[in-house]
Amino acid sequence: MHKRSFSSLLLNYVFLAGLLVLALNDHLWKEAYGNWLTGKLSDFAGVLILPLFLAFVFNTRSRGVLVATIVLFTYWKSPLSQGLIEGINATGLFHYSRVVDYTDLLAFAVLPLSWAVLRRPERFAFRYKAPPAFARYAILPLTLLLFIATSEDDESFNIGPGIENCCLNSFLLDTFNTGQVYIPSAFTPDGDGINDLFRVIVDTGIVQIDTFIVRSLDNNDTLFFATDISRAQAAVTGWDGAERGVIEPMQVVYNVEVTATDGTSRTYFGFVCSIPCREPTGLPRPEGIDECRFPNQVDAAGFFDPAVSSEELLDCFD
Repeated sequence: MHKRSFSSLLLNYVFLAGLLVLALNDHLWKEAYGNWLTGKLSDFAGVLILPLFLAFVFNTRSRGVLVATIVLFTYWKSPLSQGLIEGINATGLFHYSRVVDYTDLLAFAVLPLSWAVLRRPERFAFRYKAPPAFARYAILPLTLLLFIATSEDDESFNIGPGIENCCLNSFLLDTFNTGQVYIPSAFTPDGDGINDLFRVIVDTGIVQIDTFIVRSLDNNDTLFFATDISRAQAAVTGWDGAERGVIEPMQVVYNVEVTATDGTSRTYFGFVCSIPCREPTGLPRPEGIDECRFPNQVDAAGFFDPAVSSEELLDCFD
């Protein structure tokens, strides 16, 4: 395949349309709309153009680029990539993040179109033949830049790391097949033995917590990461509220995946407030603080019950 033909891997309607959608979604539509569609659209666009990008870079049109796309994307979307993400973030050059959500793998549905372009890129090329150098020196760097940008920390959270909006984002309660999952909206790591850990509460219908990640809203650092937590371990496994050894009032984001007794899984994403009340915080009382729900507000069977008192006075605010 000569240079002009290889340049058509990037200079074609499909690739450039996917690149445009990736750019618009990450830098305009997500912020403007922030719904399920915009959450998935970048994954579909990225999976569509990645095989063509790899084919151009490695000068090949083999099925191997499709296999590489599947492997790389699955790795990135799985807990296995957490170590790599933390290593990159530790350099201070970038801050990457991703939510472990296996429904993102639905993006593989676009791979037949990628393969069609790989086999006959000239069928999708523009009538106007751009110079081959345009693909290498313009489209290639732009694509690489957009791939990096789409994986960086998403700044579109609707809240910040402070606790002024604590518990305005509700606790999570979900009946999943035969089980129930309860994720509180606050906890108090003050060492009094009550609600000291941020835990995920599950009943006998849930086999295990597959992934439990807590990240900072301030700098995207991973504050807590655990996998394969059994139901018995869930009672004593969680985040202690510390960030680099310091416990302060803050709001963070969590990502949790659980598996039910029938083998099906579900992923949850949300926010939780860490409110250590050992001493006066000097902060005004958060607007939604009276709506907070805590880990210990469950009955004897482990089901969430708002009638169960949290025993938290939260009298450390001005």
